[in-house]
Amino acid sequence: MTTVFRRYVPVAPVLLLFLCSLFNVHAQVPGLLSGLWEGSDRLVCFNPAAVETSSGNTYLTVVLKTFYGWYYDRTAEPVSFGTTPRTINDTTARNAEHIPVSFAPAGKFQKLSDSSDSGSWILSLTYHRNKIYYIPVAVIGGNLYLNFKIKRPVSQPQDNTKKADNGMLPAVSDGNHPLTGYWQGFPPRTSLRVSEFTQGDSIVSFYITPDAVYHIRYWRTDMSYDEATAIFSDGAFTGSVPARISCCGSVYTCVTGKSSTIRNVEKSTLPETMVIDSTGTLGAFGIPYLTLVDKQGSESACIGRLTAANKRRKPQPPPPFPPSNLDWHWDTINYLEQNNSLIQAVRERNRKFAEKGK
Repeated sequence: MTTVFRRYVPVAPVLLLFLCSLFNVHAQVPGLLSGLWEGSDRLVCFNPAAVETSSGNTYLTVVLKTFYGWYYDRTAEPVSFGTTPRTINDTTARNAEHIPVSFAPAGKFQKLSDSSDSGSWILSLTYHRNKIYYIPVAVIGGNLYLNFKIKRPVSQPQDNTKKADNGMLPAVSDGNHPLTGYWQGFPPRTSLRVSEFTQGDSIVSFYITPDAVYHIRYWRTDMSYDEATAIFSDGAFTGSVPARISCCGSVYTCVTGKSSTIRNVEKSTLPETMVIDSTGTLGAFGIPYLTLVDKQGSESACIGRLTAANKRRKPQPPPPFPPSNLDWHWDTINYLEQNNSLIQAVRERNRKFAEKGK
């Protein structure tokens, strides 16, 4: 009887490498993201050198500003930071979180390059339960945003006379306006978290015209992704947008089933806080979430900033009552108390109690 030995290759690592190459996911930190970033409630560091040799993973560094910003806690950090002892107290956990992070471009339709001062990526974070969570981020001029949209071309139907479900024809948009067109949204995020979070089930994209902004809502679906388009109209304007979006490991749709008509489209004016990058294809909203404070983002820079912050001491609060020049006439009070045995006994107890507290 001949025994045949077969060599089996583990499926999970091979599948992971295949998916990473398929979706252009990299553990290497993009140049525009590299560095130390600071926000109102945390420090975030993307350090190109924070790579574990055995696994090749890049780790996220997050320092939380606790106690209203008076104490900086090393909440999540690379394994290499273990060479610098952590301060253990009632505020901190015994061990810091180790969160691998990888980076993928937010869309193949971006007109961005490494020499530009702007870019957008999908961050894939793996927490302790080995489930991947996605956080879209954008960088414009040294500021990092979580609320942003990317302008992308929309393919019009080959037959320009093709009608939607309501019988209306797609209109030709005014190409003279720099913002005119379709701006794809991404799942909303509130922060770069160090723990699991709810990823959300909807995306809001914009279709911008010179006169209005149309809100196109997409929701998560089990349908497969395709290049179909959908049509919306408010009676005066008709536009065409992608019917489905593939983003953050899921597919989102703006129409039910195989329909090609979007119903109940909201309409508004352009937000005043929209920031456009130099390419005109990336737009962010609101105030920046983080600001770049150190381009190198080394371990020494992060630890040094944390140590300096924790050496601060909060000043004493002002007295509850303002200083007063009131004359209490203590000489008269002492004269009246000197022959009162009860008061003298109380004073003696107070003196002994004060001496014990020294």
